[in-house]
Formats: sequence, structure tokens, C-alpha cells
Amino acid sequence: MSDATGDTIGYVPSAAEQFVADVALDGIPRDDAQRLAELFETVLDGRNSSLTDHLGSALGRPSTDFAQYARRAAAVGN
Repeated sequence: MSDATGDTIGYVPSAAEQFVADVALDGIPRDDAQRLAELFETVLDGRNSSLTDHLGSALGRPSTDFAQYARRAAAVGN
């Protein structure tokens, strides 16, 4: 995304407890925030790291890699 936008975009991982506390500041109930934290931990734990062609099959066309998408979105201001 940084390459596509020309802006520096960083990622700083946080512990689940910190995530729950941070989103609570935005008014998200603690139980909902905890479920989101658990979902993110599951998504990011590596079990989904393999690549497949399922998206292209579902779309009925080749999928676009994220870098291409980011460049296209940045060009139109999205």
C-alpha cells in the first residue's frame, strides 16, 4: 500500500488485550471486541497462508493480486 500511495503505512501488531482495550475506546462492547480479537488471532495464526485458485473460480475470472488492486485504488483516490 505504501508503494501504491506514496505514503508510509506501517503495521504494528498488538496483543489481544490491547486490541480489546483500544476498540473499547471507539464504543465497541468488550464481548464483541473479544470475539473480534479471537477471529483475528485465528485468521493471522498461519493456517490460512497457503494460496489457492478458489477466488478466481468463484469470480469466474482470474483474481487480481493485492499490489495491483492497491495501485488501481490509489490512482482513483479510493
